[in-house]
Amino acid sequence: MLRIKPDMPVFLGTGTESTVRMKPGIVLYVGAWGTKISTVPDECVDSGALTGTRDRIAERYKAWADSGVTGLTISTNSEAIRNMAGVARLNVPT
Repeated sequence: MLRIKPDMPVFLGTGTESTVRMKPGIVLYVGAWGTKISTVPDECVDSGALTGTRDRIAERYKAWADSGVTGLTISTNSEAIRNMAGVARLNVPT
């Protein structure tokens, strides 16, 4: 069986605060140091991270849970890890 387990940064906070925290890493990843961080579209952050309030993260996690991945390796702080544990329990198929 093929197991798919992408790396998923998770940041709790307001939508703006948590999205802005991700942008420097994206600039580094794409090798675009000449790019201003503010030019990174929010959609770019959303495509590879779970950011925002607890409710927003729970809502967006559902798409990942339904996508066929068999797990997520999350990188975050302890508060967000506890939040993700709760979100994952709510999305367990019955």
